[in-house]
Amino acid sequence: MVISISNSPDYGSLADWLESTQSVSPMTGDYHDWAEQWAIDSVKQARNAYQNLAFQAATIDGQRLRITVALRSSYADTNRRIVAEQLEKAGFRLAQLLNSIQWR
Repeated sequence: MVISISNSPDYGSLADWLESTQSVSPMTGDYHDWAEQWAIDSVKQARNAYQNLAFQAATIDGQRLRITVALRSSYADTNRRIVAEQLEKAGFRLAQLLNSIQWR
């Protein structure tokens, strides 16, 4: 999904594309509370991305539980926008957090 967003495996192209589509609002308030806000936002976005998934067989392989998930054929196209927005938010928010930390 990440590579398909900008139609390029090159991280520079992806960075340029994300920068050109920037629409993230800056965080407000104490930066110590931002992680909680980010987690809430991520859960909301995950609900959209994972709706209509079909869970199939579940097997145990040693100590690992493996669950087969059937994705719709349009899954990547449908969720490309969500992936792009979440990557954009992550980069912007990380930069804002690093700028907000008082380095000593």
